[in-house]
Order: sequence, then C-alpha cells, then structure tokens
Amino acid sequence: MTITEKASDFYHYWTDPSPGITTYTENPQTANNKGRVNACVYQIIHAKETNIKELTSLKSRAWSFDEWVLIGGDLFTMGYLALEGMIALSPGLLSPSVQVTLSAFGIVGGVINIFVGVISLKNALQEWREGHYMGATRLFLDSALCIGIGSLMIIASLAAYTSIFGGVAGALVYCPWIFPLLFFVMNFPVICEVANRLYHITRGTTPSSQLFSSQEAVLPYFSDQNYTDEEIIKELSKILETWQDLMGVQTALALFKYKTVQQFHPGCNTEKLREEFEKRKKEWERAQWVRALQMALYTAAFATSLIALSPQLQKDQALFSGIQNLAMAGANLLPLLMDIFWPFKRNTYLPVPGIALEKAN
Repeated sequence: MTITEKASDFYHYWTDPSPGITTYTENPQTANNKGRVNACVYQIIHAKETNIKELTSLKSRAWSFDEWVLIGGDLFTMGYLALEGMIALSPGLLSPSVQVTLSAFGIVGGVINIFVGVISLKNALQEWREGHYMGATRLFLDSALCIGIGSLMIIASLAAYTSIFGGVAGALVYCPWIFPLLFFVMNFPVICEVANRLYHITRGTTPSSQLFSSQEAVLPYFSDQNYTDEEIIKELSKILETWQDLMGVQTALALFKYKTVQQFHPGCNTEKLREEFEKRKKEWERAQWVRALQMALYTAAFATSLIALSPQLQKDQALFSGIQNLAMAGANLLPLLMDIFWPFKRNTYLPVPGIALEKAN
C-alpha cells in the first residue's frame, strides 16, 4: 500500500469520535493532492504517537538501562549530598557506619553519574541528528560535567581509605565551592532556558500560544502537484521537530494535530483537539516552574559557596557547607521525581524520533 492509498485511513482516523472530529464534510479522496497530504500527515502523527507509546510503556521503561541509570544517579547523588550536609551541620553524626554509607553513596553515585554522562552524550547525538540543536548543545555540556562530577564523587569517597587521592580530597575540603560551581555551570544553560520560558509563560507569548492563536497558515498547503510524498513528509516532519524543541513532544504533537485539521479541513469540530492541546500546554508550563525551583536551589548553593569565601565568615564554614550541600540534595530530589513521572519534561528528557522516510510507504 502506498502513502496516497492510506488517505482513507487518515479520513477515518480524524472522523473517529475520540479526537473530536465529527463534522468532516469532504472525502479526502475527492482531491488527489489533498488525499496525499492527509495520508502524509496521518503517517507523521501515527509514527510520533507510536514512538511516544513505546518509550513510555511500563515494560520499556522497566527494562531500560538508561532509565535506571538516570533515576539511580539522582537518588545516590541526593543521598551523598544530604549526608555531607548533615555531617557538616552536625559533625557528631560521623560514625564509622555513617562514613561507610557516605562512601558507598559517593562511589555508587559517582559511577552512575559517569553513566548518566554517557547517556547524555548519546541523547545529544540523537537530538543533533533530529535537528534539535539547542537541546543537543545542552546535553553535550551535561555529559562532560556529569562525568566530571561522578569522578570527583568517587575520588572523594575513596580518599577516606587511601592516601592516593588525598590531594584531591584536600582540595575539595579547602575549596568547598567546587561541587556547587560544577552543578551551577552544568545547569547554567537550563537556567537561561527556563528563565526565558517563564518570561514568555507569564506574558502569554510562548511559541505554543502564538502558533495556536495565529490566524495565518503555519503549515505549507502543498498546492503544487510536483511535491512528492517524501517531500511532504520531510517538510511537515521538520516543522513538528522544530515545535518539539520549543515546547516538548506532547505539546508539539497536540498543536500539530490541531493545526493540521484547522488548516486543511476548516469547519471541522476541533473542540477536543483544542482541549488536548490546552491540557498538554498546562502540563508543560507546570514542569517549567518545577525546573525553575530546581535551578533556584542550584543557584542558591553556588551563591552560598561564594558568600562563604568572605574572611569574616570563616568561622561559619561548616554552616555554609551544610546549607549548600542540602540545597544541592534538594535540587537532585526534584529531577528524581521528574525522571519517574515526567520523562518528556525532565532535563535529560527522552528523545522521541519522528517518522523514518524509508518506512513511509
């Protein structure tokens, strides 16, 4: 079956009550070019939805090495930093058993963070291939600094049992701002990204809001018969991938559904598609506020480490060290929850590929 022959499938897909299209007035097969566009749009949406479903299925996530690494990295890093913070505030807690626990969290967490760096590198390469250059650049930085942070966690933990790493451990004690600095630098692109998004969210000028309310066509009409099916798919997929980079895959897909029906089939009932878009948009915006809280904790930890450099505050070093470590522990708790419940909205999000042109037939 060719792409064009699947136009009838697209027709039934949109007239199914579940998407909310109930007043379709023109059979897409009456115009060959419109039928071809319908078929191509259908395949793009179907491929993206299939990939989302596969990536978020319980079986897929439960057996995904990447998922366990990301969740484990947040968990053990949070445990390590929380223990460091509590010991700094109350040195009497440092018993032999607590030292063993701290070292275990540091070594295991460090190893997992190195794997997180490798996963970020893999996701960065995939995002770059998909044309999501902004997200890919951030993931490249995540990769390098996750590996660095993981290595320091391992070295600091092993220093309690061997003098080989004594110099590095001493530097971490003498310069307690190193970890806050690394976390801050790693998340600085995220801070800028989230700040920009929150600015537009509060003003109602996000790309999703502007595209949704636009009265002009945001997609090509492909009225020229010279377009091949592959060219139509490639052009529309490029637009969807651009939207995905700006507003997340679920919001982008909901907007793409709404706009394709609104533009190619004016007069159809799009109420349920509009409701789906509004729901996904609110979820995405809520996630940005949660990410902002995480970035605020990292920024507070870094600012605290800088304030503690003042000679007048040397006597309060333990207090400042405890505060900055607990702030970073809290900042790792939030992505732990996002890793579990928001795989497409977290910082190291799951990349969702689009349709492969070689499979479009």
